[in-house]
Amino acid sequence: MSLRNEFLRLLKEDPEFRREVMGWLGVSPEDLRELKDLMKDMVNILNKVVEIQAKTVTETAEVKDRLSRLEKAVEELVEAQRKSEERLGEHNDRLSRLEKAVEELVEAQRKSEERLDRLEKAVEELTKTMKELVEAQKRNEERLIKLEEGQLRLEKSIGSISSRWGFNQEAMVRDFMGEILKQEGLDISQISSYTYVDENGTFGEKGGIYEVDILKRDGTTYLIEVKSYAQPKDVSRFNHTCYVVSKVLNLEKPVKMMVVNVATGRALERANYLGIRLIYGELT
Repeated sequence: MSLRNEFLRLLKEDPEFRREVMGWLGVSPEDLRELKDLMKDMVNILNKVVEIQAKTVTETAEVKDRLSRLEKAVEELVEAQRKSEERLGEHNDRLSRLEKAVEELVEAQRKSEERLDRLEKAVEELTKTMKELVEAQKRNEERLIKLEEGQLRLEKSIGSISSRWGFNQEAMVRDFMGEILKQEGLDISQISSYTYVDENGTFGEKGGIYEVDILKRDGTTYLIEVKSYAQPKDVSRFNHTCYVVSKVLNLEKPVKMMVVNVATGRALERANYLGIRLIYGELT
């Protein structure tokens, strides 16, 4: 053991040795008590300092913890702000696209209104044209009615004139037909009348009657009708009669011939169109 350690041990364990040392040092027991009191005070002070220090350390730790939480909160706030800015940027982009879409919609609506205006004008013009057509058709129908009435009056006048002159119209037409057929090299005595009744309505209304004169020469069949006066409707009716008789008698390409005293210009046009030979004494 070293001298220092031995000295300290004796101070601690040997009271007599302590008093001798204190005498050597000039420290009285009173001074020792004051020193002890002072030491106690210093210990108390040190304890308070330690306590304050511990408290300070604790508070510092709390402050650090709070600062850490605050830093974390600030970081979260910064991150939230960044995300908010990103979302705001996305919203701005969407808003820009929406504004563009609205502008395009407004432009499309404007064009639609322009097209609608043009369509309304076209409809108005078409309506006006239709009214004019209806009015023109009405006038044409009135003119047609007048023409038909005039034709009826003409037929009645012809019949009246024939009656006043004492002519037998049927005999006159037959005589006229005989002369015409002679000029065509046909013998009127070879003509036979044919009548077909469509009982089942195969070619038209049920019970329809189709009458025609038939003459055959050199393998050619002539379907003939004799009338005093011919209009377009008479030509069309005769053409249908020829069609029905040809189907019933199995005739191939018969010659269709109408012999009339008086025919209208439109009747002649209709006959030429249908391939009917119209022989007339007078054309009106």
